Amino acid sequence: MDKGSLGLLLMFLLLCAAAGLCAARVRAEPVPDIHGAAWVHDGDTMRINENWIRLWGIDAVELNQRCADGGGDKPCGAMARAALADMVAGRVVVCTPQGASYRRVVARCHVGGMDLGRAMVKAGMAFDAPYFSRGQYAGEAAKARAAGRGLWAMAWEAPARWRACHGDDARARARYACGT
Repeated sequence: MDKGSLGLLLMFLLLCAAAGLCAARVRAEPVPDIHGAAWVHDGDTMRINENWIRLWGIDAVELNQRCADGGGDKPCGAMARAALADMVAGRVVVCTPQGASYRRVVARCHVGGMDLGRAMVKAGMAFDAPYFSRGQYAGEAAKARAAGRGLWAMAWEAPARWRACHGDDARARARYACGT
């Protein structure tokens, strides 16, 4: 290898190392927790101050979604919202950001040491989303289902399918075969 190539290689390696150090510094910076009183939008989304927050690791029925039980049609989306609202009512919610999705902070949120995502799944008012939670709420989900708690006592459409079939995304409607 000639001196020119060796120099270029050395410069390239130094730049890569510097970029790696910069990237590591950016990733190491802690993201501050978000805390305060929460206004609940639906069973997995709330607002604290100016921050829209999506609970990490779960999926809940949509606010306008309805479910069926032996007695007829139930507003299960509103029921999920009420369950989360009851958990946070008058209390300080502390959320630790995990990422972002659809202009919302995705966060693990707690009230007095209670993991809100876990509590919603345990009550049967939300579902474990194993793709995101890596199965951390699977045990609570299985127990809620076996006991017929919350949504597990009703017939419901999976939230992702409901969103696709009631939204404007033609590809999503086709993927879920909506209307067939």
